[in-house]
Amino acid sequence: MAIAELPQRAVARMTAQVVEAMQRSQYFQARFFEAALQGPESWRRMLEAVTQAKEASDWVALRKRWQSGLRYRSLVQTLGAELFGSAVLPGEVLLAEDGHFSLTYIPPKAGVAPSEHALFHVGGVLPYGDPLFRLMPGVCFFERFTERGMGVYAMALRGDKQQQNYRKMRMSTVMESLGHLAGVAFQHNQGRKMIAEGYCGLGPHLLTFAAVNPALADRLFSVLATFVAPVDGRRCHSLAEIMRYIPELVLKASYSLAEKLDLYISGDQLRLTQDIALGAMTAKTPMGSFASGWLSPAWADVSCVQDLTFKQQRELAGAYWISSENCRRFPVPVDLARFSERQFKIGVTEDGVMPFAIDGESVDLRRIFSESNLQVVSFYGGKDTLVPHETAHPMQAIGGDRYTHVVHPGIGHVGYILNPDIWRSDNARSLNPNPIDCLQALAEQAKPCAPEVVESHQSDDSSEVAGHKKSRRAARKAAQDQDGEA
Repeated sequence: MAIAELPQRAVARMTAQVVEAMQRSQYFQARFFEAALQGPESWRRMLEAVTQAKEASDWVALRKRWQSGLRYRSLVQTLGAELFGSAVLPGEVLLAEDGHFSLTYIPPKAGVAPSEHALFHVGGVLPYGDPLFRLMPGVCFFERFTERGMGVYAMALRGDKQQQNYRKMRMSTVMESLGHLAGVAFQHNQGRKMIAEGYCGLGPHLLTFAAVNPALADRLFSVLATFVAPVDGRRCHSLAEIMRYIPELVLKASYSLAEKLDLYISGDQLRLTQDIALGAMTAKTPMGSFASGWLSPAWADVSCVQDLTFKQQRELAGAYWISSENCRRFPVPVDLARFSERQFKIGVTEDGVMPFAIDGESVDLRRIFSESNLQVVSFYGGKDTLVPHETAHPMQAIGGDRYTHVVHPGIGHVGYILNPDIWRSDNARSLNPNPIDCLQALAEQAKPCAPEVVESHQSDDSSEVAGHKKSRRAARKAAQDQDGEA
Protein backbone atom coordinates (compact mmCIF):
# COMPACT_ATOMS: atom_id res chain seq x y z
CA MET A 1 0.00 0.00 0.00
CA ALA A 2 1.37 3.40 -0.96
CA ILE A 3 1.81 6.12 1.62
CA ALA A 4 -0.82 8.19 -0.19
CA GLU A 5 -3.40 5.42 0.36
CA LEU A 6 -2.91 5.31 4.15
CA PRO A 7 -5.46 7.07 6.37
CA GLN A 8 -4.31 10.54 7.38
CA ARG A 9 -4.35 9.63 11.09
CA ALA A 10 -2.10 6.61 10.50
CA VAL A 11 0.36 8.71 8.52
CA ALA A 12 0.47 11.32 11.32
CA ARG A 13 1.08 8.60 13.91
CA MET A 14 3.88 7.03 11.84
CA THR A 15 5.46 10.44 11.31
CA ALA A 16 5.36 11.22 15.03
CA GLN A 17 6.99 7.87 15.82
CA VAL A 18 9.77 8.47 13.29
CA VAL A 19 10.44 11.97 14.66
CA GLU A 20 10.44 10.65 18.24
CA ALA A 21 12.90 7.87 17.32
CA MET A 22 15.19 10.40 15.61
CA GLN A 23 15.10 12.68 18.65
CA ARG A 24 16.01 9.83 20.96
CA SER A 25 18.82 8.74 18.66
CA GLN A 26 20.18 12.28 18.50
CA TYR A 27 19.99 12.58 22.32
CA PHE A 28 22.08 9.45 22.93
CA GLN A 29 24.54 10.33 20.16
CA ALA A 30 24.99 13.76 21.71
CA ARG A 31 25.60 12.30 25.18
CA PHE A 32 28.25 9.89 23.86
CA PHE A 33 29.93 12.67 21.86
CA GLU A 34 29.96 15.00 24.87
CA ALA A 35 31.48 12.24 27.04
CA ALA A 36 34.25 11.72 24.51
CA LEU A 37 35.04 15.45 24.31
CA GLN A 38 34.89 15.91 28.07
CA GLY A 39 37.45 13.21 28.82
CA PRO A 40 39.55 13.39 31.96
CA GLU A 41 41.77 16.42 32.43
CA SER A 42 44.59 13.89 32.74
CA TRP A 43 44.40 13.26 28.98
CA ARG A 44 45.44 16.83 28.24
CA ARG A 45 48.22 16.62 30.83
CA MET A 46 49.38 13.34 29.30
CA LEU A 47 49.75 14.82 25.86
CA GLU A 48 51.48 17.94 27.18
CA ALA A 49 54.01 15.83 29.10
CA VAL A 50 54.87 13.81 25.99
CA THR A 51 55.27 16.85 23.75
CA GLN A 52 57.39 18.72 26.31
CA ALA A 53 59.77 15.85 27.19
CA LYS A 54 63.36 16.71 26.19
CA GLU A 55 65.87 15.36 28.67
CA ALA A 56 66.60 11.70 29.38
CA SER A 57 65.16 12.13 32.88
CA ASP A 58 61.90 13.31 31.32
CA TRP A 59 61.60 10.08 29.36
CA VAL A 60 62.41 7.99 32.44
CA ALA A 61 59.60 9.73 34.31
CA LEU A 62 57.25 9.21 31.37
CA ARG A 63 58.13 5.51 31.30
CA LYS A 64 57.11 5.18 34.95
CA ARG A 65 53.86 7.01 34.31
CA TRP A 66 53.24 4.68 31.38
CA GLN A 67 53.71 1.68 33.66
CA SER A 68 51.35 3.22 36.22
CA GLY A 69 48.72 3.75 33.55
CA LEU A 70 48.98 0.16 32.35
CA ARG A 71 48.72 -1.23 35.90
CA TYR A 72 45.91 0.96 37.21
CA ARG A 73 42.94 -1.04 35.95
CA SER A 74 44.43 -4.26 37.32
CA LEU A 75 45.04 -2.63 40.70
CA VAL A 76 41.42 -1.48 40.85
CA GLN A 77 40.15 -5.00 40.10
CA THR A 78 42.44 -6.65 42.65
CA LEU A 79 43.39 -4.33 45.52
CA GLY A 80 40.32 -2.12 45.03
CA ALA A 81 38.07 -5.19 45.12
CA GLU A 82 39.86 -6.44 48.24
CA LEU A 83 39.31 -3.13 50.02
CA PHE A 84 35.74 -2.44 48.91
CA GLY A 85 33.23 -3.08 51.69
CA SER A 86 35.91 -4.32 54.10
CA ALA A 87 35.35 -1.98 57.06
CA VAL A 88 34.44 -3.88 60.24
CA LEU A 89 34.05 -1.95 63.49
CA PRO A 90 34.97 -3.27 66.98
CA GLY A 91 32.30 -5.22 68.82
CA GLU A 92 29.98 -5.91 65.87
CA VAL A 93 27.34 -8.59 66.51
CA LEU A 94 25.06 -10.28 63.98
CA LEU A 95 21.55 -10.06 65.46
CA ALA A 96 19.33 -11.55 62.77
CA GLU A 97 19.03 -12.71 59.17
CA ASP A 98 16.11 -13.46 56.89
CA GLY A 99 15.92 -14.67 53.31
CA HIS A 100 17.69 -11.65 51.81
CA PHE A 101 18.86 -9.29 54.55
CA SER A 102 20.98 -9.27 57.70
CA LEU A 103 20.98 -7.06 60.80
CA THR A 104 24.22 -6.22 62.61
CA TYR A 105 24.60 -4.24 65.81
CA ILE A 106 27.62 -1.94 66.09
CA PRO A 107 28.18 -0.57 69.61
CA PRO A 108 29.34 2.97 70.40
CA LYS A 109 33.06 3.57 70.06
CA ALA A 110 35.04 2.61 73.19
CA GLY A 111 35.90 5.55 75.42
CA VAL A 112 33.07 7.72 74.10
CA ALA A 113 30.17 8.71 76.32
CA PRO A 114 27.17 6.67 75.13
CA SER A 115 24.25 8.52 73.59
CA GLU A 116 20.66 7.66 74.46
CA HIS A 117 19.90 7.63 70.72
CA ALA A 118 20.57 4.73 68.32
CA LEU A 119 20.54 4.64 64.53
CA PHE A 120 18.71 2.09 62.38
CA HIS A 121 20.25 2.01 58.89
CA VAL A 122 17.99 0.84 56.07
CA GLY A 123 20.09 -1.35 53.79
CA GLY A 124 19.10 -3.09 50.58
CA VAL A 125 19.45 -3.18 46.82
CA LEU A 126 21.45 -0.32 45.33
CA PRO A 127 23.22 -0.08 41.96
CA TYR A 128 26.90 -0.78 42.74
CA GLY A 129 25.92 -2.37 46.09
CA ASP A 130 25.37 -1.32 49.68
CA PRO A 131 28.91 -2.37 50.78
CA LEU A 132 29.58 1.29 49.92
CA PHE A 133 28.62 2.18 53.51
CA ARG A 134 31.60 0.08 54.67
CA LEU A 135 33.86 1.30 51.87
CA MET A 136 37.14 0.49 53.66
CA PRO A 137 38.76 0.78 57.10
CA GLY A 138 38.64 4.46 58.05
CA VAL A 139 35.86 5.25 55.58
CA CYS A 140 32.76 3.71 57.11
CA PHE A 141 29.50 5.66 57.22
CA PHE A 142 28.42 3.96 60.46
CA GLU A 143 31.55 5.09 62.26
CA ARG A 144 30.38 8.70 62.10
CA PHE A 145 27.61 7.72 64.51
CA THR A 146 29.50 5.31 66.77
CA GLU A 147 32.21 7.90 67.40
CA ARG A 148 29.45 10.17 68.73
CA GLY A 149 28.32 7.48 71.18
CA MET A 150 25.44 6.11 69.11
CA GLY A 151 24.82 2.40 68.63
CA VAL A 152 24.08 1.47 65.01
CA TYR A 153 21.72 -1.23 63.76
CA ALA A 154 22.85 -1.89 60.18
CA MET A 155 20.49 -3.69 57.82
CA ALA A 156 22.25 -4.98 54.68
CA LEU A 157 21.70 -7.13 51.63
CA ARG A 158 23.16 -10.60 52.30
CA GLY A 159 25.77 -10.57 49.57
CA ASP A 160 25.75 -10.18 45.79
CA LYS A 161 24.00 -12.27 43.13
CA GLN A 162 26.62 -15.01 43.46
CA GLN A 163 25.99 -15.33 47.20
CA GLN A 164 22.20 -15.35 47.09
CA ASN A 165 19.32 -15.39 44.60
CA TYR A 166 17.16 -12.31 45.13
CA ARG A 167 15.57 -12.17 41.63
CA LYS A 168 12.01 -12.47 42.91
CA MET A 169 12.37 -9.80 45.60
CA ARG A 170 9.48 -7.36 45.58
CA MET A 171 8.91 -4.04 47.34
CA SER A 172 6.50 -5.83 49.67
CA THR A 173 9.38 -8.21 50.57
CA VAL A 174 11.57 -5.23 51.43
CA MET A 175 8.82 -3.71 53.57
CA GLU A 176 8.32 -6.97 55.50
CA SER A 177 12.06 -7.42 56.10
CA LEU A 178 12.45 -3.79 57.16
CA GLY A 179 9.63 -4.14 59.67
CA HIS A 180 10.94 -7.44 61.04
CA LEU A 181 14.57 -6.36 61.40
CA ALA A 182 13.62 -2.96 62.85
CA GLY A 183 11.53 -4.87 65.39
CA VAL A 184 14.54 -7.00 66.36
CA ALA A 185 16.64 -3.83 66.70
CA PHE A 186 13.92 -2.17 68.78
CA GLN A 187 13.87 -5.09 71.20
CA HIS A 188 17.68 -5.13 71.41
CA ASN A 189 17.59 -1.39 72.10
CA GLN A 190 15.50 -2.11 75.21
CA GLY A 191 12.28 -0.82 73.68
CA ARG A 192 13.63 2.64 72.94
CA LYS A 193 12.73 4.36 69.70
CA MET A 194 15.51 4.70 67.14
CA ILE A 195 16.47 7.18 64.44
CA ALA A 196 15.87 5.53 61.05
CA GLU A 197 18.13 6.48 58.14
CA GLY A 198 18.07 5.73 54.40
CA TYR A 199 20.74 6.88 51.95
CA CYS A 200 20.10 7.63 48.25
CA GLY A 201 17.67 5.08 46.75
CA LEU A 202 17.14 3.50 50.17
CA GLY A 203 15.58 6.74 51.43
CA PRO A 204 12.37 6.21 49.40
CA HIS A 205 12.21 2.66 50.80
CA LEU A 206 12.20 4.09 54.33
CA LEU A 207 9.55 6.71 53.48
CA THR A 208 7.41 4.07 51.77
CA PHE A 209 7.58 1.84 54.84
CA ALA A 210 6.47 4.68 57.11
CA ALA A 211 3.69 5.74 54.73
CA VAL A 212 2.26 2.21 54.47
CA ASN A 213 2.78 1.36 58.16
CA PRO A 214 2.67 4.73 59.99
CA ALA A 215 1.60 3.30 63.37
CA LEU A 216 4.33 0.65 63.33
CA ALA A 217 6.95 3.16 62.18
CA ASP A 218 5.88 5.50 64.99
CA ARG A 219 6.31 2.67 67.50
CA LEU A 220 9.85 1.86 66.29
CA PHE A 221 11.28 5.26 65.36
CA SER A 222 11.33 8.84 66.55
CA VAL A 223 12.95 10.35 63.43
CA LEU A 224 13.11 9.41 59.76
CA ALA A 225 16.28 10.72 58.11
CA THR A 226 17.16 10.53 54.43
CA PHE A 227 20.46 11.46 52.81
CA VAL A 228 20.51 12.50 49.12
CA ALA A 229 17.23 10.63 48.53
CA PRO A 230 15.38 11.03 45.18
CA VAL A 231 11.83 11.57 46.48
CA ASP A 232 10.35 13.04 43.30
CA GLY A 233 12.73 11.69 40.66
CA ARG A 234 11.47 14.14 38.01
CA ARG A 235 13.49 16.84 39.77
CA CYS A 236 16.69 14.78 39.28
CA HIS A 237 17.09 16.35 35.88
CA SER A 238 19.96 14.36 34.39
CA LEU A 239 18.48 10.97 35.30
CA ALA A 240 14.88 11.95 34.58
CA GLU A 241 15.88 13.24 31.14
CA ILE A 242 17.48 10.00 30.05
CA MET A 243 14.54 8.01 31.45
CA ARG A 244 12.18 10.06 29.27
CA TYR A 245 14.21 9.18 26.20
CA ILE A 246 14.06 5.43 26.81
CA PRO A 247 10.99 4.21 24.87
CA GLU A 248 8.17 2.91 27.05
CA LEU A 249 7.90 -0.18 24.86
CA VAL A 250 11.57 -1.01 25.47
CA LEU A 251 11.12 -0.77 29.25
CA LYS A 252 7.97 -2.90 29.23
CA ALA A 253 9.60 -5.53 27.02
CA SER A 254 12.68 -5.59 29.24
CA TYR A 255 10.63 -6.07 32.41
CA SER A 256 8.37 -8.67 30.82
CA LEU A 257 11.29 -10.68 29.47
CA ALA A 258 13.11 -10.55 32.82
CA GLU A 259 9.99 -11.80 34.63
CA LYS A 260 9.30 -14.65 32.19
CA LEU A 261 12.93 -15.83 32.21
CA ASP A 262 13.41 -15.23 35.94
CA LEU A 263 16.15 -12.66 35.38
CA TYR A 264 17.31 -9.45 37.03
CA ILE A 265 17.46 -6.03 35.43
CA SER A 266 21.17 -6.12 34.69
CA GLY A 267 23.72 -3.99 36.46
CA ASP A 268 25.08 -2.85 33.09
CA GLN A 269 21.69 -1.54 32.05
CA LEU A 270 21.47 0.56 35.21
CA ARG A 271 25.10 1.63 35.07
CA LEU A 272 24.86 2.88 31.49
CA THR A 273 21.78 4.92 32.34
CA GLN A 274 23.65 6.75 35.09
CA ASP A 275 26.94 7.02 33.22
CA ILE A 276 25.33 8.52 30.11
CA ALA A 277 23.34 10.96 32.23
CA LEU A 278 26.46 12.09 34.10
CA GLY A 279 28.84 12.04 31.13
CA ALA A 280 30.99 9.42 32.86
CA MET A 281 31.20 6.90 30.03
CA THR A 282 34.74 7.65 28.92
CA ALA A 283 36.32 7.60 32.38
CA LYS A 284 35.38 3.92 32.84
CA THR A 285 36.86 2.71 29.57
CA PRO A 286 40.36 1.14 29.43
CA MET A 287 41.63 4.45 28.08
CA GLY A 288 40.03 6.28 31.00
CA SER A 289 41.66 3.89 33.47
CA PHE A 290 45.02 4.38 31.79
CA ALA A 291 44.65 8.15 32.09
CA SER A 292 43.78 7.84 35.80
CA GLY A 293 46.88 5.73 36.43
CA TRP A 294 49.07 8.12 34.47
CA LEU A 295 48.40 10.87 37.00
CA SER A 296 50.49 9.14 39.68
CA PRO A 297 53.73 7.29 38.87
CA ALA A 298 53.53 5.70 42.34
CA TRP A 299 51.12 3.03 41.03
CA ALA A 300 54.07 1.44 39.24
CA ASP A 301 55.58 0.43 42.61
CA VAL A 302 52.43 -0.99 44.23
CA SER A 303 52.04 -4.73 44.70
CA CYS A 304 49.81 -5.15 47.81
CA VAL A 305 47.46 -3.17 50.05
CA GLN A 306 50.29 -2.51 52.52
CA ASP A 307 52.10 -0.50 49.83
CA LEU A 308 49.21 1.96 49.63
CA THR A 309 48.72 5.22 51.48
CA PHE A 310 45.29 5.90 52.98
CA LYS A 311 44.47 8.21 50.07
CA GLN A 312 45.49 5.57 47.51
CA GLN A 313 43.38 2.94 49.29
CA ARG A 314 40.36 5.21 49.13
CA GLU A 315 40.95 5.91 45.45
CA LEU A 316 41.19 2.23 44.49
CA ALA A 317 38.22 1.21 46.65
CA GLY A 318 36.15 4.03 45.17
CA ALA A 319 37.22 3.19 41.62
CA TYR A 320 36.19 -0.43 42.14
CA TRP A 321 32.86 0.66 43.63
CA ILE A 322 31.87 2.51 40.42
CA SER A 323 33.37 -0.10 38.07
CA SER A 324 31.26 -2.11 35.65
CA GLU A 325 32.59 -5.32 37.21
CA ASN A 326 31.23 -4.38 40.64
CA CYS A 327 27.95 -3.08 39.23
CA ARG A 328 27.29 -6.47 37.62
CA ARG A 329 27.44 -8.08 41.07
CA PHE A 330 24.36 -6.14 42.20
CA PRO A 331 21.59 -6.27 39.57
CA VAL A 332 18.11 -5.12 40.53
CA PRO A 333 14.97 -7.28 40.76
CA VAL A 334 12.22 -6.34 38.31
CA ASP A 335 9.73 -5.05 40.89
CA LEU A 336 12.33 -2.75 42.48
CA ALA A 337 13.38 -1.51 39.04
CA ARG A 338 9.75 -0.63 38.27
CA PHE A 339 9.53 1.18 41.62
CA SER A 340 12.54 3.32 40.70
CA GLU A 341 11.46 3.91 37.10
CA ARG A 342 8.07 5.27 38.15
CA GLN A 343 9.78 7.62 40.60
CA PHE A 344 11.73 9.22 37.77
CA LYS A 345 9.15 9.08 34.97
CA ILE A 346 5.90 9.81 36.84
CA GLY A 347 7.05 11.32 40.12
CA VAL A 348 5.23 12.20 43.33
CA THR A 349 2.08 14.31 43.28
CA GLU A 350 2.12 17.71 44.94
CA ASP A 351 0.09 16.31 47.82
CA GLY A 352 2.55 13.46 48.41
CA VAL A 353 1.12 10.37 46.69
CA MET A 354 3.87 8.11 45.35
CA PRO A 355 3.50 6.67 41.80
CA PHE A 356 3.18 3.02 42.85
CA ALA A 357 1.31 0.73 45.22
CA ILE A 358 2.44 -1.87 47.77
CA ASP A 359 0.18 -4.94 47.76
CA GLY A 360 -2.48 -2.89 46.04
CA GLU A 361 -2.36 -0.06 48.58
CA SER A 362 -1.36 3.43 47.45
CA VAL A 363 1.64 5.02 49.12
CA ASP A 364 0.53 8.37 50.54
CA LEU A 365 3.35 10.26 52.26
CA ARG A 366 0.83 12.43 54.09
CA ARG A 367 0.09 9.48 56.38
CA ILE A 368 3.56 9.89 57.91
CA PHE A 369 2.45 13.25 59.29
CA SER A 370 -1.26 12.60 59.90
CA GLU A 371 -1.01 9.14 61.49
CA SER A 372 2.26 9.33 63.43
CA ASN A 373 4.36 11.69 65.54
CA LEU A 374 7.51 11.10 63.49
CA GLN A 375 9.96 13.88 62.77
CA VAL A 376 11.37 13.79 59.21
CA VAL A 377 14.62 15.32 57.96
CA SER A 378 16.34 15.25 54.57
CA PHE A 379 20.00 16.05 53.94
CA TYR A 380 21.28 17.05 50.50
CA GLY A 381 24.56 18.20 49.00
CA GLY A 382 24.65 21.49 47.14
CA LYS A 383 27.16 20.02 44.65
CA ASP A 384 25.14 16.85 44.00
CA THR A 385 24.56 16.71 40.23
CA LEU A 386 22.72 13.38 40.51
CA VAL A 387 20.08 14.15 43.16
CA PRO A 388 19.50 17.89 43.75
CA HIS A 389 17.70 18.96 46.90
CA GLU A 390 14.63 20.13 44.93
CA THR A 391 13.62 16.48 44.63
CA ALA A 392 12.24 16.69 48.19
CA HIS A 393 9.67 19.37 47.35
CA PRO A 394 6.69 17.09 48.20
CA MET A 395 8.03 16.64 51.75
CA GLN A 396 8.42 20.39 52.11
CA ALA A 397 4.84 20.87 50.93
CA ILE A 398 3.18 18.36 53.25
CA GLY A 399 5.52 18.09 56.24
CA GLY A 400 4.89 21.40 57.94
CA ASP A 401 6.96 22.01 61.07
CA ARG A 402 7.70 18.28 61.38
CA TYR A 403 9.81 18.28 58.24
CA THR A 404 13.37 19.67 58.21
CA HIS A 405 15.23 20.32 54.96
CA VAL A 406 19.03 20.68 55.12
CA VAL A 407 21.36 21.54 52.24
CA HIS A 408 25.15 21.42 52.76
CA PRO A 409 26.57 23.60 49.95
CA GLY A 410 29.97 21.92 49.50
CA ILE A 411 28.84 18.27 49.41
CA GLY A 412 28.40 15.94 46.44
CA HIS A 413 26.33 12.76 46.19
CA VAL A 414 28.57 10.49 48.27
CA GLY A 415 30.44 13.19 50.18
CA TYR A 416 28.73 12.24 53.44
CA ILE A 417 30.33 8.80 53.13
CA LEU A 418 33.71 9.45 51.54
CA ASN A 419 34.78 12.45 53.66
CA PRO A 420 34.84 11.44 57.34
CA ASP A 421 36.65 14.60 58.45
CA ILE A 422 33.78 16.93 57.55
CA TRP A 423 31.65 15.39 60.31
CA ARG A 424 34.13 16.63 62.94
CA SER A 425 33.57 20.04 64.46
CA ASP A 426 37.29 20.90 64.49
CA ASN A 427 37.55 20.56 60.69
CA ALA A 428 37.64 23.76 58.62
CA ARG A 429 35.10 22.24 56.21
CA SER A 430 32.86 20.76 58.90
CA LEU A 431 29.18 20.25 58.10
CA ASN A 432 26.91 23.01 59.34
CA PRO A 433 24.58 21.98 60.78
CA ASN A 434 26.14 18.69 61.79
CA PRO A 435 23.70 15.91 60.81
CA ILE A 436 24.11 14.06 64.11
CA ASP A 437 23.41 17.20 66.15
CA CYS A 438 20.34 17.75 64.00
CA LEU A 439 19.12 14.15 64.38
CA GLN A 440 19.55 14.11 68.13
CA ALA A 441 17.77 17.45 68.52
CA LEU A 442 14.83 16.18 66.44
CA ALA A 443 14.71 12.96 68.45
CA GLU A 444 14.39 15.08 71.59
CA GLN A 445 11.44 16.92 70.03
CA ALA A 446 9.62 13.71 69.15
CA LYS A 447 6.85 12.57 71.46
CA PRO A 448 8.46 10.70 74.38
CA CYS A 449 7.88 6.99 74.61
CA ALA A 450 8.56 4.99 77.78
CA PRO A 451 10.80 1.97 77.11
CA GLU A 452 8.86 -1.27 76.84
CA VAL A 453 9.63 -4.27 79.02
CA VAL A 454 11.59 -6.74 76.92
CA GLU A 455 12.03 -10.40 77.77
CA SER A 456 13.94 -11.57 74.71
CA HIS A 457 15.61 -10.35 71.54
CA GLN A 458 12.93 -11.92 69.36
CA SER A 459 10.45 -9.50 67.84
CA ASP A 460 6.83 -9.92 66.86
CA ASP A 461 6.88 -6.80 64.69
CA SER A 462 7.19 -8.95 61.57
CA SER A 463 3.86 -10.56 62.49
CA GLU A 464 2.42 -7.07 62.90
CA VAL A 465 3.55 -6.19 59.37
CA ALA A 466 2.13 -9.50 58.13
CA GLY A 467 -1.14 -8.72 59.94
CA HIS A 468 -1.39 -5.35 58.17
CA LYS A 469 -0.70 -7.11 54.88
CA LYS A 470 -3.39 -9.78 55.48
CA SER A 471 -5.96 -7.17 56.47
CA ARG A 472 -5.27 -5.19 53.29
CA ARG A 473 -5.67 -8.34 51.20
CA ALA A 474 -8.92 -9.20 52.99
CA ALA A 475 -10.27 -5.71 52.35
CA ARG A 476 -9.39 -5.91 48.65
CA LYS A 477 -11.04 -9.37 48.39
CA ALA A 478 -14.19 -8.08 50.07
CA ALA A 479 -14.34 -5.17 47.66
CA GLN A 480 -13.87 -7.53 44.71
CA ASP A 481 -16.65 -9.80 46.03
CA GLN A 482 -18.97 -6.80 46.33
CA ASP A 483 -18.15 -5.77 42.77
CA GLY A 484 -18.94 -9.29 41.62
CA GLU A 485 -22.30 -9.33 43.41
CA ALA A 486 -23.14 -5.95 41.94
